Amino acid sequence: SEFFLSNNHKLLGTLMDKYDAGLSPFNTYSKQVNGSLIGRPPATIVHELSFVRLIRVEEREQQIYTVLVVITRWRDPRLSWDPNEFGGIDHIYVQYDQIWHPEVAACDSSEYTPVLPDSAVFVKINNTGHITADRAYTVTYICEFEIANFPFDKQFCKICFFLPMYKDQELLLKGTFSDDLVVL
Repeated sequence: SEFFLSNNHKLLGTLMDKYDAGLSPFNTYSKQVNGSLIGRPPATIVHELSFVRLIRVEEREQQIYTVLVVITRWRDPRLSWDPNEFGGIDHIYVQYDQIWHPEVAACDSSEYTPVLPDSAVFVKINNTGHITADRAYTVTYICEFEIANFPFDKQFCKICFFLPMYKDQELLLKGTFSDDLVVL
């Protein structure tokens, strides 16, 4: 309806008026006091694995090729609002590249590439500033294969992620598995 569109447009304009997507929303201020680092407790990024598809195994290269779908959740307090001021709108969808987002990397990988460009992905922002992004990635993990017991061998590859730019005192990455994780 026209009422919703008008309020949605007004909300987006208000949120983005002085918003800088290049600036992290997390307080990185800390100082040394009597040999201890004093500052705010670290914020948390939740990185939830919801889908894994094994595409190919290369024994000689000791690599596995996968497609992963990851749900990432974080909070940006700059993107919060009072729904009563915007016609009751309690959440909004915006393009991923319009807002600050955590740069998460895959450890023990030689490739970690989003399936879609940032401009083609939308995130959900609720009025408390909590953000949810679903992204698909192609990931090539490096594994150590033990094939001495072939054809009864078992292989284990670690699927892990990290935040390359932040100290643990600033930002923590919490990895989880979706309750309805699909593995193919």
